[in-house]
Amino acid sequence: MPYLGRRLVWGVLLPVLVTGAAFVLAFRWLPRLPGDVALHWGDEVNRSGPIDELLWTNGGMAILSLVTLAVFALTTGRTSLVRRLVLGLAMGQSVFFAGLLLAPLAAQLDTESGTVPQGFDAYVMSAVVLGLLAGAAAALTAGSDARLPATGPVAGDKAELGTHERAVWIKRVTPTPKFVVVGALVGTAVLGILAWTSWLSGSWFGFILGVVILALVSTMLVWRVKVDSQGLTAQAILGWPRLHVPADEVEGAESSGGQSSPGVWWLGNSHLTPTQPSGTVGVIIRGGEAVDISRSGERRVVITVNDASTGASLLRALAQRNRACHETG
Repeated sequence: MPYLGRRLVWGVLLPVLVTGAAFVLAFRWLPRLPGDVALHWGDEVNRSGPIDELLWTNGGMAILSLVTLAVFALTTGRTSLVRRLVLGLAMGQSVFFAGLLLAPLAAQLDTESGTVPQGFDAYVMSAVVLGLLAGAAAALTAGSDARLPATGPVAGDKAELGTHERAVWIKRVTPTPKFVVVGALVGTAVLGILAWTSWLSGSWFGFILGVVILALVSTMLVWRVKVDSQGLTAQAILGWPRLHVPADEVEGAESSGGQSSPGVWWLGNSHLTPTQPSGTVGVIIRGGEAVDISRSGERRVVITVNDASTGASLLRALAQRNRACHETG
């Protein structure tokens, strides 16, 4: 498990400091808050109550997110893709939830009970922006994978290639029509609920944020998978996330079936123990056959894609050719 120091800093220590600082500031603000704070409001305050309800509801979400992602930061991350994603989420969500804890309090500082909070949306938007920046900083500095060239022959039958022949295998991976229909219905329902609650509250921040999140998620449901002399590359339609397995790190590749978690970006943690953390990462967009790659460093990559047997056969051939070139060169 590489980069333990960075996983500790970005995944545990800094999130704890950010969350702790938010609680300290919240408690310091208590004398400046009204006896009954606004808990829900639109053009006027619809419900008010003691500060404990507001403080511990948002604070509880912050602590739950902190603990969950800290565990992932310490037990996963053998590959850079997983490490960047987990540490980015851990740092970004700690900043966002800290802002979510403080925003309704900051909007009610030095006000009387029953006063409609002002500036709440601006505070939450600031938390979103700062969270994205903090998450990006953690992801960018999480550390790249060290090169681990594999040794020995590549197992399995290989595509027939002449000495000077080149070959490229490219496939587009999309969800099944059933998943698209169900996803569209669910997304429409979610946006409808957000629109209704935003209209009632007079704040459209939640609806706008929901639209942005659903748009980003939808871009991660279409992937391009390519096998060439450089190895295997899979990337979402906008170019990120991106997963690359260099040809010289391929120990073996095969076609497997029965992947049963379609429609999600999947980070596998099978056989995860403190002494033998999983190095599995996969892109499971739909059920069916998949390219299953054994990668050096006890890592594994699984990608559901049509005609997986052809892709696996070509990858084995190109990986073996790469190995032979390095051994003779």
